Amino acid sequence: MDTLAVWHEIVKNRDTTTLSSLLADDAVLISPVVHTPQRGKKITELYLNAALHVFNNDHFRYVRETHDEQGVVMEFEHRGFLALCP
Repeated sequence: MDTLAVWHEIVKNRDTTTLSSLLADDAVLISPVVHTPQRGKKITELYLNAALHVFNNDHFRYVRETHDEQGVVMEFEHRGFLALCP
């Protein structure tokens, strides 16, 4: 499975039903917004789901992506107003 390709499909289709299958049980999310590493599949999935629902719209785009056998770093930008409540 090409994990990164599946991730991009999740983002493109705005469908997180396959997100859990991408994450290892010992996944770690490192984000400048959260300030501390979030360890574990469940918490990582919660944060990624929330981020996809808040940021993933027409104002979102990836600007840089780096990956190796250890992990992935994805830099994005978001222009425009964020609606935090539906």
